[in-house]
Amino acid sequence: MAIDEKGKIAAYQIDHYMPAMQDDRPIGAVIAGLPTMSAPQVHSNGVTSTVNGLEDPWIYAPVANVIERGHGTFQVGQKASPLAVGLRDHSMRTPGQFQQNYPRELAMSEAAALAGADAIQFRIDHATEERALGVLQAVRDASGWDARPSPRFGAVSTGSTPVRGRGVSLMLRSGTYWACVCQIAVTPSTGAIVVEKYTIAVDPGIVVNPMQLKRNVEGGAVMGIGHALFEEVMFDESGITTEDWISYPIPTMADIPEIKVVLLNNPKVGAYGGGSEAANALAAPAIAAALHDATGKVMRRLPMKPAYVQALLKA
Repeated sequence: MAIDEKGKIAAYQIDHYMPAMQDDRPIGAVIAGLPTMSAPQVHSNGVTSTVNGLEDPWIYAPVANVIERGHGTFQVGQKASPLAVGLRDHSMRTPGQFQQNYPRELAMSEAAALAGADAIQFRIDHATEERALGVLQAVRDASGWDARPSPRFGAVSTGSTPVRGRGVSLMLRSGTYWACVCQIAVTPSTGAIVVEKYTIAVDPGIVVNPMQLKRNVEGGAVMGIGHALFEEVMFDESGITTEDWISYPIPTMADIPEIKVVLLNNPKVGAYGGGSEAANALAAPAIAAALHDATGKVMRRLPMKPAYVQALLKA
């Protein structure tokens, strides 16, 4: 990313390396040599493909020079396997969008910091679409956002006293505009991050069932927090070593922050968009930006487990 002398983005270039999509062949049939569907291939029109391209459009129209490239991959060990079976994965939620929006929105927050600008205002200054501006303004107001550059005054990366920060992210997926603000506390000595407040604004166009949409948004927000802070599959040469809900942690009730949902009913759009899945990809860049705001350090590795955060803060 390049910033010009006016503090605006002059160019953005990135290569997104996406995970392989799922292998739906029954493993018993594969081992027994029985007929199954084909193994994931490069050329496929379905989800059982090694191709996982760009999904969400670029939403910062004033940036004149943008190159985003998406790269798929095979499953680990698939090419060497006589059965064409690698370390089998499966898409969860937002496959591709998560890998695309995390670096994109974290880069926007870093660019705002480099320009000495407020992160929300920086996005507003680089967006023209009315609905994008609407969710940014709504989440700013609903979260009580204090306009200033990041990192915050007094940001520290050492000590046993929790320090606080806030971050924002914006995205467009499936016809719906999303923006969220995450307010966190991080204890530098332990690396533990707690999301204390999560505010999210959603413009799906026409809101059909507000209560059900709110519930879907809340569920997506919690899943996104889990992706950002906890969820990681571990493996070695013997196979998957993450085998249960202890070795693969997900958020518990104690990890759920105060969540505030702002629904923007926009009938003039004339259609309704997606209402839950995109929220999974929204939290991580906002939490990482909040960590930078609190400590002055940028976290690019996910999940933001305490040990990884500790290593970053000590570096």
